[in-house]
Amino acid sequence: MRIFSFLLFFITAQGISAQMFNKGYVKVPDCVEQLLVDSYGGEEPNAGKFVVNLLDINNTNFCNGVFAFKGQGVHCPRKIFLNKDGLIYIFSSHGFEAPKKVLQEYIECSTALQLTNNEFVAYLYAIYRYLDEERGMTYGIEIKSDEYNRD
Repeated sequence: MRIFSFLLFFITAQGISAQMFNKGYVKVPDCVEQLLVDSYGGEEPNAGKFVVNLLDINNTNFCNGVFAFKGQGVHCPRKIFLNKDGLIYIFSSHGFEAPKKVLQEYIECSTALQLTNNEFVAYLYAIYRYLDEERGMTYGIEIKSDEYNRD
């Protein structure tokens, strides 16, 4: 009876953790997922699996807006991209190390994607929140650089 109870608990816990893991992530089209993976140089194969909508964290539909994504590793920094009517703009700058460059890219992106004034302001607010969350993050950069500088 104890073994049965343990197995039932284990199976239930696995199901709950799987549901929690998938909650909040946006399922992007395969072609977009590949672009996200490629943006990390192809070294983060699951980067397209961990996508969140920065305009509405509870919206798991792929739609127009600002999205954050990252690979699985703890040293993998979050990145952002915009989608407007199927046109994707992936930011090359990281918010934790170059917030000014992120904003410069945003200006370029807003022109390239022809954002409306309302979209521009809404997306800018989402990017501000992203940059605020990234402030102080290091993703282990100082640890990585120590590893590379060792003889």
